[in-house]
Amino acid sequence: MPVTRTLNPLPFNDLEPKRFEDLVRQLVYDFRPWLRLEATGRAGSDGGFDVRGIEPGDAATEEPDDLNEDDDESSAIDSPICERTWLIQCKREKTIGPTKLRKYLDEITAEERRTLYGIIFVASADFSKTSRDVMAAWVRENGLSEFQIWSVSDIETMLMQPKNDHILFAFFGISLQLRKRSVASALRSRITMKRKIARILSKRMYAPFLLRDPDATDFPYVNKGDDLPWMIRTNRGMDFRGIGFEFKEYYAYVGSDGQWDMANRLNRAIPEYDHPWCDFEKRRLNEADRDELRKFWTNIPQENSARLTVTAYIPFEDIVAVDDVGEQCWGCCEGMPVLFVPIKDGTLSAHPDREIRLLGGVGRDSDEPDPEKRINFFPEKFRTDELD
Repeated sequence: MPVTRTLNPLPFNDLEPKRFEDLVRQLVYDFRPWLRLEATGRAGSDGGFDVRGIEPGDAATEEPDDLNEDDDESSAIDSPICERTWLIQCKREKTIGPTKLRKYLDEITAEERRTLYGIIFVASADFSKTSRDVMAAWVRENGLSEFQIWSVSDIETMLMQPKNDHILFAFFGISLQLRKRSVASALRSRITMKRKIARILSKRMYAPFLLRDPDATDFPYVNKGDDLPWMIRTNRGMDFRGIGFEFKEYYAYVGSDGQWDMANRLNRAIPEYDHPWCDFEKRRLNEADRDELRKFWTNIPQENSARLTVTAYIPFEDIVAVDDVGEQCWGCCEGMPVLFVPIKDGTLSAHPDREIRLLGGVGRDSDEPDPEKRINFFPEKFRTDELD
């Protein structure tokens, strides 16, 4: 049954008619202190009854003071108890107008009407004021004492009550209580992870972390040509978005008029030393080109030399586990904290609110560069047209 995760209208009309009767019978249990609640509609030949409810009425017994001396107590116990009979009719229909409602009521036999105390008419439809007036008039004409009309809105309201959560789950697979507990559990998990990260950062602020995919069972080995399922990056603290890492850093140029450029073929956020998988990372230049780029950048006047950094934040809820002891492989990574986070195609998802900053230049604060003001300053072999 197609029920979405949001609370859209419940698909009552996808239930079989008998299952709709079962649903109504579950909801009507708490309506009165029933002596009996019978699903007569399931047996066929119901005489207009889908569900029949019998509730206790006023006891037809004498008070103890009025008993004759010759009467024993058993006469009071054996006295009949007055019962009130309710008819519960269920119609799994999208629309029921006043005329159709009157037709359904008139189909109840005269013999049955004489025995009724009250009636509950339930439908997977909305009822107009006119329909409700028709119902009230019919009840007065036939001498009934009480009546109820339950529309689709009334049924949904009942199902949203905490006491009926088990019914909502049984018929539609939705549990608001379970959803609340899931939200609370997710919040507790996030807070616990946040505290773990805070403890690590208190000792290793601005230190490198190993970010590793939890499914990377071949660690630390990787085949040539495969996407690297882990990476080493330096943390930049934490805030409401999660823990931040400097994922990219490029040599940059900035002019006094705000024009700028970056050499984004060399990602300086990737460690060059104590990093066994350096050559597997993307956007790497060979050693000769790296030296040439460094010389080019160092010759830029101090007031124009800059760095462009991209800091991304991993939400706490995306962190599967934390290893504050770290791994040791080929003489590196010892004591480096490990965050297990999903990595796909060599990249990981992060909070959409990333930070791109152009740092450097005399008398300039860090700010986000204007894409419209980028110029061709660095040689083409050191740059691409992408912003980051």
